Amino acid sequence: MMTINNARKILQRVDTLPLYLHAYAFHLNMRLERVLPADLLDIASENNLRGVKIHVLDGERFSLGNMDDKELSAFGDKARRLNLDIHIETSASDKASIDEAVAIALKTGASSVRFYPRYEGNLRDVLSIIANDIAYVRETYQDCL
Repeated sequence: MMTINNARKILQRVDTLPLYLHAYAFHLNMRLERVLPADLLDIASENNLRGVKIHVLDGERFSLGNMDDKELSAFGDKARRLNLDIHIETSASDKASIDEAVAIALKTGASSVRFYPRYEGNLRDVLSIIANDIAYVRETYQDCL
């Protein structure tokens, strides 16, 4: 329930909320390669946002997942020049997908990696698989945390 006190707190904090540009808002344009990853940085900067949230496959042929190390470094450099944060996302939690997303995050200087587990089956079995995926992340990337 919204109280006067809570409303005041919200109003006091509204100007400092960390707002990010999410690539999903440009999904179709990115699929058609009309908006590319570097464009998201420009849009976020022009709108005084904190940073961008981008999936490793956003931008099709020009996605972060298809960039070489030099291009990933340039993407990260541009974000830093614009004083923007980067969040990397992937639509799976298997080891290969996590490894790819973390490698991209490290090469771009991203502050976080977000993954979406995509399993089907009995909930108990799915939760067990996800727990193993999380354990893999913790064990493999402990030093990156």
